[in-house]
Amino acid sequence: MTHFASSVGINAVRAQRLQHHGTAYVVLSYSLRDGTRFAGLTPSELGVVEAVLDGRSPRDIAALRHVSTRTIANQLAAAYRKLGVSGATALIRLAHGADGRPDSTES
Repeated sequence: MTHFASSVGINAVRAQRLQHHGTAYVVLSYSLRDGTRFAGLTPSELGVVEAVLDGRSPRDIAALRHVSTRTIANQLAAAYRKLGVSGATALIRLAHGADGRPDSTES
């Protein structure tokens, strides 16, 4: 994993076990904090975007952050607008290059 992470410009990869509707998943995630593409986001927006990319739902994010789901929806809407995407699927595509690896190019 370390070789893969360094080969695509990632400093740290997190592994987390999640369970959804009785099915167990392992989610690998990485920080976007060094990505210039996401530099225009506020810390709150960036945190919510990272949580979405970690596979969390807006309801889960709201519970973890002790805020309303409406607050998370507003932060996601602002992040999507700033990034020029229409939703979570487009966000995931933006965060990954065409080959499915994290995109480290500057925009």
